[in-house]
Amino acid sequence: MKHSISVVIPNYNGKDLLETNLLSVYKALQFSEISDFEILIPDDASTDSSVNFIKTNYPDIILVENEINKGFAGNTNIGILKSQKDLVLILNSDVKLTDGYFTHLLKYFDKPDTFGVTGRIVGLDSDRIQDSAKYPK
Repeated sequence: MKHSISVVIPNYNGKDLLETNLLSVYKALQFSEISDFEILIPDDASTDSSVNFIKTNYPDIILVENEINKGFAGNTNIGILKSQKDLVLILNSDVKLTDGYFTHLLKYFDKPDTFGVTGRIVGLDSDRIQDSAKYPK
């Protein structure tokens, strides 16, 4: 089954993180052969140059500029509400995706009882798992 996905990356003063990690999102989408996607960055009234960086370097990104800081949850929810695709990935700006990130997760959405999945978080400098999902009780 072909999937469409909205990647929501909440931002607050994250120009350096976006500069380092945004390319990995595009590579992971391409590697997984997801052609129907959108990347949304709700910006939480940043005071750094991240908004200008996005506009200049990634004009295809849907940038939502908040005039006032809404906090992480409020900012993230704005991105989710603006998303238009079947699936939504909420991604922190400090995360670098591996090329095959989506490949292992998408198969679960072929099952009708799947609500959501989470990926494994592994350290950048090691294969040590930083965090992992738990089964609900």
